Amino acid sequence: MAFSKEVLRVKKEECSHRCNLLDVEVDVLEGHHCMPQCRGGSNNPHNCMMLAGYNACSVYGQPVEDVHEKYDRLAIDSGLFLHPDTKELVTADQMPSDCFKGPKEIIIRKIERSKEKKKKKHHKK
Repeated sequence: MAFSKEVLRVKKEECSHRCNLLDVEVDVLEGHHCMPQCRGGSNNPHNCMMLAGYNACSVYGQPVEDVHEKYDRLAIDSGLFLHPDTKELVTADQMPSDCFKGPKEIIIRKIERSKEKKKKKHHKK
């Protein structure tokens, strides 16, 4: 499940249709889960940032980097997440509790176990 249409509408208005990271008004804004759902992230509005998406252009017609995809990859591949308040890359334990769909400590343990399994699998190859 994704963010509700209402959450996305409000977030777009709050940022004046500007990418929260690039600070550029763009034609394609996408709701980014700061803590991805696949890592236990919630649909809480605090977990939502509006980022330039695929094929985004500035209001002047200039192509803009797909930062939504970039930060999704960082979260999944490197375990680094965009903090919704500071906009800095942080680890899961530094993320606000309301960005998680369950108890933060339990979800972080699951993430860490998942990383350990990947490491072991990678070393066996």
